[in-house]
Amino acid sequence: MSSIFRRVAAVCAISLFLLLKGFAADAAYYLIGADGYVAVLESESGKVYLTEIPMDRLPDADVQQLERGIACFDKTELAAALENFDS
Repeated sequence: MSSIFRRVAAVCAISLFLLLKGFAADAAYYLIGADGYVAVLESESGKVYLTEIPMDRLPDADVQQLERGIACFDKTELAAALENFDS
């Protein structure tokens, strides 16, 4: 199976999981873990964007938060959260 296909399959599975999990509809974005990286789930479209931040560099507490999903209500909050994980 190609790497691109695996990533697309992982992103689709994660999107479905998050939708079924019932995240709050009022958050614009969620930070999640996907394919070993921090990812951004856009609530309105359901699209998932992988970052270049590897989860294996993060403390266990951060990984646990990402597994639950971190709500970000606007782009400013999203940027601050991403900066926190990338520092």
